[in-house]
Amino acid sequence: MAQIITEDELNNILKSAPGKYFFHRVEDGEVILTFTSPITITDPGEEDLLGRIWDPKVTDENGNPLLDINNQPRQKWSKVEAECLINGVKHVYSFGGKQSSSLRKLLEKMNENDITNETLPGTKWSITRVGKWDWIIQYLGREEKKQSTKSNSNIDKIRKSIEELKKDNPSASDGITKNEFLQTISFLAGIKPVDIISVWDDLVDNGIIKVDGDKIYL
Repeated sequence: MAQIITEDELNNILKSAPGKYFFHRVEDGEVILTFTSPITITDPGEEDLLGRIWDPKVTDENGNPLLDINNQPRQKWSKVEAECLINGVKHVYSFGGKQSSSLRKLLEKMNENDITNETLPGTKWSITRVGKWDWIIQYLGREEKKQSTKSNSNIDKIRKSIEELKKDNPSASDGITKNEFLQTISFLAGIKPVDIISVWDDLVDNGIIKVDGDKIYL
């Protein structure tokens, strides 16, 4: 007899859906993408942008150690990625590890255009892989800002959490560090720090927070 799928089962189906991660191959040629999140890093055992636990393989299916580019046994590594839109479709663009050539090339172009990781969301790029280690990356400007329903929802959660924090801890209004702000509001609002950073400009522009040096004022 047919059975109703539980919410947990539906979430597992969603998480296992193909095509969410984008691994840029040479045959893909040029890709035009718009970043919708800052660049993130996920250590082994941590939850990534799609809610999956990152467990990099260090052995093959027979249990033999995999070798790195220096012919040494591969160690568990941290992966670097960011949320983006490719042809209007949501993806998580994979840069590989912290020393990847694609990441270094992007960081160089970001520096050339005075773009920080916090201001990366909303920027549009042309990325072409022309070899195993070679990339052509061009900055195409900033997409017209459109506030998503998710962003509006997160801003509301952040605003309410700030009010809760100020009520329970009045001294917070005297200024806290950015790291303290991200950790505390992430906990109170139930959202990831990366989601707070993605609406950072809106928080400042709307007067929800004030940034002065290394201090955040509520």
